[in-house]
Amino acid sequence: MMMRFCLAVGLLLALTATQVVAITADSLRQQLDDADRPVVIDVRNDKEFAAGHIAGSLRIPLVGIESRRIPPFGDVVIVWNGVDRDTAERAMAAFGKAEGVSPELLQGGYPAWSGATVQSGVTRGLRAAEVNYINLAQFEKLATETNVVVLDLRDPSATGELADVRSVLPGALVITPPQRQREDMRMQERRDVRQNKLPTAVPRWLRNRSLPEDAIYVLIDSGDGARSERLARRMQAREQRAVYVLMGGETALSNGKEMQQRTRTLGGAGDE
Repeated sequence: MMMRFCLAVGLLLALTATQVVAITADSLRQQLDDADRPVVIDVRNDKEFAAGHIAGSLRIPLVGIESRRIPPFGDVVIVWNGVDRDTAERAMAAFGKAEGVSPELLQGGYPAWSGATVQSGVTRGLRAAEVNYINLAQFEKLATETNVVVLDLRDPSATGELADVRSVLPGALVITPPQRQREDMRMQERRDVRQNKLPTAVPRWLRNRSLPEDAIYVLIDSGDGARSERLARRMQAREQRAVYVLMGGETALSNGKEMQQRTRTLGGAGDE
């Protein structure tokens, strides 16, 4: 019992420290213009880094980071994916123990930086926005968060029975467009494709709602990602930063549910 209490206290202190030594994307942009700019360390995976990263940043993977000798970089800003807090805490702990290193965490991770770039870049609008993706494992980790909003863009007529998002994220706010708005979205998408046009307005069913600015938004569609990507770009172009697309959408959710059921069945068979 005492060991569990100590571990809980240690985790709480680590999380508190991570929150205290954080820097916003706008503040980092200003510091990067200074002569004594901090060293930007990106701890995301190869695919995320290749999709977009801060110019001049160093990519240092977390594999074996605890036993690796970290050079005395001085002031360091750690870039993470904005979703996996375990990754952020692990990186902060590793760099915090290194001699000659004073780490700060980029608040909101790379999505916050990407949103700030859209807001203050020369080319403003949809083409400047980058779409941020999360996989199913990262999506499931959001169950511990209290500020998650899921925009459910899945089409029951295309996929049949849908996986229950609330069973994965019981505390999330799930917003589903009304049936009439679903029809409007399909018609608008067809028109945009024919005209080779990027939509510029957030849809009415979402625009008319009062949404929290500091929430983590996850978009889920029927599987190909096209509908989610379109809405994500529209939201990011309007300065909504923490916007993610679930890779695989309904397909990933359904496969994950099926895998869990198989695991339970095999486990039960082995117990008999």
